[in-house]
Amino acid sequence: MTIWINAGASHSTGERVKTKAELKRTLKATPHAVILDTTSNFPNHEERVLASDLGNRRNHKIEAWQVCGPDPYHKRDWYATITVNARGNLVVK
Repeated sequence: MTIWINAGASHSTGERVKTKAELKRTLKATPHAVILDTTSNFPNHEERVLASDLGNRRNHKIEAWQVCGPDPYHKRDWYATITVNARGNLVVK
């Protein structure tokens, strides 16, 4: 079973990640500089998570973060899925 989490991605400065390529580059170089924020009602509260902490979450083995950008509410130009592999590395598809 996979837990799908809809999210947007921002830099730690608050600026939205503009492209999927930018998301991949930033997660590879500085995963602690990317913040994922949930956009759906499930879970019932908004959640903001540092990308570098995804491997520390209770359900990290079955979570898949569906990222939409650059703005998940108003401008959905690209989509990406972020998961944590068996080695604990972030994988972007």
